[in-house]
Amino acid sequence: MTLYIPSNTTFGQVSFNTPNLSGDYDLVIQSQWGKEVWVWSLVLLETNDRYTEFTLTFTSDEQKAHVNGIYNYQLQQDGNVIESGLLKLVVEDGGSFGTTEYISDNDDREATVYYRPEY
Repeated sequence: MTLYIPSNTTFGQVSFNTPNLSGDYDLVIQSQWGKEVWVWSLVLLETNDRYTEFTLTFTSDEQKAHVNGIYNYQLQQDGNVIESGLLKLVVEDGGSFGTTEYISDNDDREATVYYRPEY
C-alpha cells in the first residue's frame, strides 16, 4: 500500500481492504531501518462491502521531515491489530537532509593538477 502526502497539505487518505469498519482506529507505522514508531488517529471517510477509507492528519513537522520510505503498518482498534502489512510513505517535498551547502572561498577557481603519465 502507498500513502502519498502532497506538498502544502496536512492530510492524507488511506484505504484498507477490510470492509464495513466502524469506530475509532489508529494507523501505527514502524520504520524498517531505524525502528521509529508513528501513530496517527484515523477518521472514517467511507466504508462498504469491499473496502474502508480513512483520512489522517499530518503535522507540519512530519510534513517537513525526511520520512519517505518503507514501513511496517498496523491498523489497530483499541490495541487490537485488524490488518497489517507494508506501507510505502511518500512525502512530495521529501524533506531536508540537514546538510549545509558548501560555498568555496576559491574565487579564482585555482585547482591542483596531478599528472600521472601512466594514463
